[in-house]
Amino acid sequence: MTTDLLAAMAAHMKEPFPSIEKGGYGEVDCVLIDADIYGYGLMASEGDLTGIHRARLQKARDKLDRSINAFPAEARPYYLLVLRIADLALDADHAL
Repeated sequence: MTTDLLAAMAAHMKEPFPSIEKGGYGEVDCVLIDADIYGYGLMASEGDLTGIHRARLQKARDKLDRSINAFPAEARPYYLLVLRIADLALDADHAL
């Protein structure tokens, strides 16, 4: 699972940030949700995700999931990859 997480994170870093207006979409801020989930993914990949971090990652993941359709169509693939990172991080953490 960690290999999949690292691969998703590497793919994410190669993607340019979408050309969208900065700010809120649905329940999330487009910049902060990206940084938060990526940071928690990094922690999970290193085995450092604490219980509180796991809960915060789950909350961020759920908010992004509910907000995906609020993003412009051209930005959704980028945020679906962020969502995948969250899912893989939660799975990787659970497997530890």
